[in-house]
Amino acid sequence: MKCHVCGGNMEPQVTDMPFKLSTRTIAILKEFPVFQCGHCGEHAIEDLIMEGGPIVAEDQPSP
Repeated sequence: MKCHVCGGNMEPQVTDMPFKLSTRTIAILKEFPVFQCGHCGEHAIEDLIMEGGPIVAEDQPSP
């Protein structure tokens, strides 16, 4: 897979990824499978992973 930003090679990685849920809430997904560009560091997520359903925040303290 080629990077859509710089054209470098995307390699499979497992990393922690932050996702903005609202203006005041960010969820961090631990050990999330992604592709990362070895040249510029851009991340890409496989369509199959994203089709798994919405991210649900459970048991989160109120701000």
